[in-house]
Amino acid sequence: MQAESLLPHCAGTVDGADVVRTTSELAFESYCASRGYAVQRIRTGGVPTPDFEARVNNSRVIFEIKELTPNRHDIEQAHEFRTRGTTGGSLDGSRVRGVIHSAARQLKCFRDERIPTVLVLYDNIVVDGIRPYRARCPYFDPTQIEWAMYGRHVAEFQLPLRGDPIWLGDRRGGKRQLTGESRTYISAVAVLAERGEYAWFFHNYFATVPLSRALLNDERDRHFHNPSHPLKHLAGWVELICRS
Repeated sequence: MQAESLLPHCAGTVDGADVVRTTSELAFESYCASRGYAVQRIRTGGVPTPDFEARVNNSRVIFEIKELTPNRHDIEQAHEFRTRGTTGGSLDGSRVRGVIHSAARQLKCFRDERIPTVLVLYDNIVVDGIRPYRARCPYFDPTQIEWAMYGRHVAEFQLPLRGDPIWLGDRRGGKRQLTGESRTYISAVAVLAERGEYAWFFHNYFATVPLSRALLNDERDRHFHNPSHPLKHLAGWVELICRS
């Protein structure tokens, strides 16, 4: 079934034009094909737009794919893995935070529409044929994604002249990308597996158009949300289960 054209303000059409596909785009297309989602690329027409529109159970969902490739830190980690057999390092959510900031430019095209939009993250960090992070990309750890979306977990203490530190409370740090006033048009941030076998969806609490859990309901995928206001409560992710 052919998808209808995108709305005029997006200055583009959805079609089957042949383009050079990245590793992440091929994985995403495989993901959609295995679930029977009709997916088509969005031609930009010189205007920033997302990558794909998918038809899921007769509903439209917009996807922007962001593929992570090696940066300086990753190259150093690959060297450490080759020479020592270990990898490590402290992360603060900044890698995904930057990706959300960048993707917002494309997804903004649909901010006035009643259509869910999803930022899809993909790990293509390979250095000289080696994946420096053997098990799971640390940038895509659920805590890292939560920090990128809503700000880091900050514990505040008072340091008296004598005695133990006094805990004052917990709060969110700055540089958060998703709030009740900013980027509410992003419905969720997702992490796509290497070959598109599955995806994890992290729902935006502040989304103007929430991503329905019953929409992308393949049993191979998982969905997570914040049951309470993420800037006021730090409970973290809770899995959303689609019950039949």
